[in-house]
Amino acid sequence: VNGSIILTASNLPVPSTLTWYHGTNIVATTIASASTATLDVTQPGDYSVVINDALCLASSSIVSIVRVGPDNPILSASDSVICVNGSIHLIASNLPVPSTLSWYNGATIVATTTVSATTSPLIVTEPGNYSVVINDTLCAPTSSVVSIVRIGPDNPILSANNLVLCPNDSIILTASNLAVPSLLNWYNGTSIIALTAATSTTETITVTEPGNYTVSILDPLCLTTSAIVTIVAESPLLPLIASNYDSLYALSSCSACQWLYQGQPIAGATGTYHIATEEGFYSLQVTSPNGCQYTSNKVNFIKVASKLPASVRRFLLSPNPTERSILLEMELEKAEHINVSLNDTNQRQIFAKTLDGQKIALPIDLSNLPVGTYFLTVQTESGSFVRKVVKK
Repeated sequence: VNGSIILTASNLPVPSTLTWYHGTNIVATTIASASTATLDVTQPGDYSVVINDALCLASSSIVSIVRVGPDNPILSASDSVICVNGSIHLIASNLPVPSTLSWYNGATIVATTTVSATTSPLIVTEPGNYSVVINDTLCAPTSSVVSIVRIGPDNPILSANNLVLCPNDSIILTASNLAVPSLLNWYNGTSIIALTAATSTTETITVTEPGNYTVSILDPLCLTTSAIVTIVAESPLLPLIASNYDSLYALSSCSACQWLYQGQPIAGATGTYHIATEEGFYSLQVTSPNGCQYTSNKVNFIKVASKLPASVRRFLLSPNPTERSILLEMELEKAEHINVSLNDTNQRQIFAKTLDGQKIALPIDLSNLPVGTYFLTVQTESGSFVRKVVKK
């Protein structure tokens, strides 16, 4: 099957007209200008050739050609069109049993199968011109070509500006390679999170949750879907800082630190320690290896005045540090109106008292306060000063 045989007529007068027969059927008439002539035939049977002479008909003996090998396989397809991500079932039939098949897309072998039935299937996922060949020891009969055409849009391509989601942050997803216009379904897992209409080849959305994201083009012929983009949430860091008067320090090491004063970066302050020079709130910003930023607790630095106002003859604060209470003792040049207050490091007022007199003895109970550093401010008519109080 699909083969050809060359018949050669010789011992011919020149010129001569030849009639070629397949059995009793004329298959060709040729004019020979040499003592030999040839004819290609593709069917089995009994062949002969006759010289058409005006006086005599000279006929050759019969040459019999016998067919060998199997018949051509018959190839069919479940459909003639295919979507991206789709598949088509090819069916080869009219097969000898057993047989080995080579499946082709164009000139490329896509599969080789051994079959034990007169039909054999193959699933394909690409467009092209398909055929199947029976690998016989004598012949290679081949099916006719079955063409499969791709329809619908290509798969969209999904990308993200970051694959790690920082706390309280967002990520931009970008769908590209889009048909224009196109309607898009955005998914996190199996849940639709957005439906957008794209008027260009790219489209973006902003997401705030981790998950496995995909985007699909809603085409009337085909549904095409991107590959999955996985976004993970970073486990948040909890940087903490403490202070010893003007010395600020992180309670754990960090490789990407930035000290802040009143919420703004301090130039060059990138270590785990910092010396405060101005009164106000200090904090530490830490950047994780994934680029997420975390800010520590705030520490309020208050400069402690060392010089007493001129009207203060004597001042004593004891015991300091203390476990329960502290006694403020003060003697002035003359009787004055005095305000006494105690604040924590976050500037929260814990205690306040107004007094009048020249000699002051004021006990302050700290037993219900947590261990830490506090600041006592004394305001007299002639000035003010601050002292640090330590509860241990």
